[in-house]
Amino acid sequence: MDIKTLTPEVRHIWRVAKVVQSAMGFTMGLYLFTCGPLYYESLTKVTTPQSAMFFTTLLYGITMALIALLEIPTGAIGDAIGRKWTVVWSFVCFMLYYISLSFIPLASSLWLILSLAFLGRIILSFAYTFFSGSFTAWCVDSLRETAPEIGY
Repeated sequence: MDIKTLTPEVRHIWRVAKVVQSAMGFTMGLYLFTCGPLYYESLTKVTTPQSAMFFTTLLYGITMALIALLEIPTGAIGDAIGRKWTVVWSFVCFMLYYISLSFIPLASSLWLILSLAFLGRIILSFAYTFFSGSFTAWCVDSLRETAPEIGY
């Protein structure tokens, strides 16, 4: 389907979705690019490089698993409390995630680094799923109202 054949309302939804998804993809890429080395460098101070790589990979694996598992429950929360509040909670979770990241370089024990990192990755999973579920629901509902013949 060509964008020029869409109504102005649908084009607006399409452009907003494109910008938001591009921004989220860019920031998630930055997380991967910056947080992995942060975890690895912090962990190599207190353990072997092989263990540091294992724990860094484990952190990312847990995050991806949690994102997959939390999509439906956070979507239900969004339906219960509203999309606006779900997005607000998403940004609160992102803030808490960054705060947890700021303490990792200061940690000096394996237990403390892993605790902060696991806690941060769990919070990041909630932040991502709160936002993605609410945004997708907004797109679907907006399209259903303006152009029901067009699927998401």
